[in-house]
Amino acid sequence: MDYKDLRADYIYSVVAPNGRSLFAVKRVFDERGLEPPRDTLIRRSLEGVGGDEEIVSSPLLNVFRCAVSTNERFMIVAGRVKDPSVGEQRDGIFLLNRRGGSIQSVAPFPDAGRNESIGSFNVNDRGNIVVYEDAGTVTKFTGETRLALTERHPGKFPVLMPDGEAYLYADQGWLTLSDRNGKHEVLRIPEVMGAIRVSPDGNFIAFGMESGGDTQLRICELKTQNCMDGPKKTDWIAGRETFWIKR
Repeated sequence: MDYKDLRADYIYSVVAPNGRSLFAVKRVFDERGLEPPRDTLIRRSLEGVGGDEEIVSSPLLNVFRCAVSTNERFMIVAGRVKDPSVGEQRDGIFLLNRRGGSIQSVAPFPDAGRNESIGSFNVNDRGNIVVYEDAGTVTKFTGETRLALTERHPGKFPVLMPDGEAYLYADQGWLTLSDRNGKHEVLRIPEVMGAIRVSPDGNFIAFGMESGGDTQLRICELKTQNCMDGPKKTDWIAGRETFWIKR
């Protein structure tokens, strides 16, 4: 990857749930300072020796946060669309279909770039379920042709399970599972810091927790509820919501 372009910076990155790709936001600045910065979504393979950057086609001018489905077809993105004719819909959360680069507005908000209370984005392989956190509230949208708000309840750091329907989230010291049968407390956990990630087989979770003024990785097996400590933040390369477990 070429980092010699001083006009550009990589402002955000996320690993796909399948662990095979890295998606990042590359921001290009005008050398004269006369034009606002513009963003490009890029993908890079993590398999083998990797490959060159691939540009992800989209009608977005700026991207502030994003996540990708396991099959890498859909992305959920907080950003700004290029077309100013959409008015108040220009800033918001969008569902991006990588097949053709079309987008659907999920939830508009006044200023996508400054809304730091929204995060932990998730989208399933069909693009019909979107889950994220909005200031301590788990928010879920569902729909086959058009996404609509279906759930809002207290909770933090939601993460979709591998089936693409159920999801886990943290709430008042518990890891809670929400599925077709309702909500179930599955594991007592300390205060979560950063994100929760689930392994592709659904057997393990990882999350950051506070430890002696530092952030430490915690890994738990859901079936046995056995947990172990991973490295501290000072000992591993930190990133936004990059926890991923292979087995």
